[in-house]
Amino acid sequence: MHSNFIRHTIHLSGTLSADASGVLPAFSNTGIKLLEVAASSSNAGSATLKLGTKTDDDAYMTAKAIGVSNEPVHFTVKDFDGTLADPLKTTCPQHAPRTVFTWALDFDGDGGDAAADVDLVFTFLIGGVNSDVTGLLV
Repeated sequence: MHSNFIRHTIHLSGTLSADASGVLPAFSNTGIKLLEVAASSSNAGSATLKLGTKTDDDAYMTAKAIGVSNEPVHFTVKDFDGTLADPLKTTCPQHAPRTVFTWALDFDGDGGDAAADVDLVFTFLIGGVNSDVTGLLV
């Protein structure tokens, strides 16, 4: 049996000295829904994380402090406060096939302490309203 959930993990090793960013793509034939992001650093750093799209880096979540000392903060629909987020905070962000979510990590927040050994774990639901799935294509 196949799971409908995907966990995408990113580890940024060592003490960071620059901001980091990336993309999380939907499959070519299914949409994805972002359910949760867990984020932490191994030290008492001041890093912040924002979530968005290729054209608006905080469209789903404006910059928020990540967890420290290996205690992750879990960002869920109640934390998604960007311009494309549901203002009622009841529906998670969803993308159609072949689109991407973006993430951007400010390694020291507003000039605070640099984060070290950052872990980001994104939990997605496969498919949904914007899905074209009729079976997995090879």
